[in-house]
Amino acid sequence: GPGSGLRAKLARAGEGEPQLFELMVKDKAGRFFWVEVNIKRAVIGGRYRLLASVRDISERKRTEERLAKINEVFLNFGTDPLENINRLTALCGELLGADCALYNRLEDGRLFSCGKWNVPQGFSSSDKPEGHICYDVIRQRLDEIVIVKNLPETEYFKTDPNVALYNLKTYIGHAVKFSGNYVGSLCVVYQYDFTPSEEDKRIIGIIASAIGIEEERKDEGDIAKLAQFSIEHAADYIFWVGP
Repeated sequence: GPGSGLRAKLARAGEGEPQLFELMVKDKAGRFFWVEVNIKRAVIGGRYRLLASVRDISERKRTEERLAKINEVFLNFGTDPLENINRLTALCGELLGADCALYNRLEDGRLFSCGKWNVPQGFSSSDKPEGHICYDVIRQRLDEIVIVKNLPETEYFKTDPNVALYNLKTYIGHAVKFSGNYVGSLCVVYQYDFTPSEEDKRIIGIIASAIGIEEERKDEGDIAKLAQFSIEHAADYIFWVGP
């Protein structure tokens, strides 16, 4: 078991072979967390002693686990960009521990929720864009995260119907663009006050960029479908000139 492995490491350290390893431990409150243990032999007061240093590496392990989940989603992408966008939206919500995650896209003067994760029952997937936080994020045309806290005390409580309807307190969003155009916004929302870490901000940026790539693939697919439709339904010869 784990105990025999630890004893073996102590024995090797006692023989002069330094030991560096990771270990899951439990604190007094019963919380499990990862530590890095460094054990080496040293001469103290004329006798051999074992010196051990223990460092909490919970954050590092959490980062590794999150990156592994991101890579797993990337590796399991299918051929349908919309399906991939929904996977990315769900990934964002799960990794950031949100109450809900959305990817909202501007289409024909409307705001559509193309990517949805953990949405409440009765959620409307389409609305006029004016007044919605995501619409403002898209219009700002910035490649950086947008954080709005204390939502009930902001103007959005009146203009964005979802804020009051779902008792939202915190909004975190990032604009999505492809081919130089800002077309949508990836967001996570919370029913409590939430402050994202720097790593949280990087993650939403990575996922927003990935959605932009899928948008580009979707757009290319739409052009290809239109070309195929034209060929199948044309009475005469047509010439299709790609972009």
